[in-house]
Amino acid sequence: IPEPNEPESASQLGIRPLKRYAAGMLWTAKDWADNVNLRMPGVRDRVVTLYKNLETNGGLNLRLPKEDILRLGHIAGRDAGKKLVHKFVLDAKRQNPEQIGTDGWRDHRWVRFNTYLMALKKHLQGFGRSVNAAKFATPFVDQIQQAKDCPPLRYGEFYEPTLTTAQANALKDALAAVQKLEATLAADSVIQPYQPQPQPELKVRSQI
Repeated sequence: IPEPNEPESASQLGIRPLKRYAAGMLWTAKDWADNVNLRMPGVRDRVVTLYKNLETNGGLNLRLPKEDILRLGHIAGRDAGKKLVHKFVLDAKRQNPEQIGTDGWRDHRWVRFNTYLMALKKHLQGFGRSVNAAKFATPFVDQIQQAKDCPPLRYGEFYEPTLTTAQANALKDALAAVQKLEATLAADSVIQPYQPQPQPELKVRSQI
């Protein structure tokens, strides 16, 4: 550590940006999913922000004593829990006593319902076109029918058993249901007033 009046060397000045860059990579890898999801409607309104001293009781401090953990839970966690209970369970400001559930809980479920439908609509766009009119491919309903007579998967030495009539019919029903849902969600004849910001999206990924 340089003396108060001693200028830093060029090598020390060069290391500082490198440390910030490495720290940014670490925090991004650790927190990016949480930070992205916290912006989403239906998520941000059920999260309580607690400000802590990162040097003593936050971040990656894995040596935090049991007593400090319990103290944080008692002091900060209790107040955070009370706020959530007041909003979703015991909201005394509910305007319509005839409604089931507090205004906070009803609003929360409404937001999540519309957000999910919006994400599902975007996720299903092009589904029917891809299963019915994909280039150099058999329409999927025909491929399901053919799977009753020949194995649907025949790569290398692996052969999957042929489908029974019940299995083939179940796949056809599921295919038709997804296409119908896509068409229903794509209909813009009635524009819904709630538009989630930011816009949500669904992604397929491996189960953790």
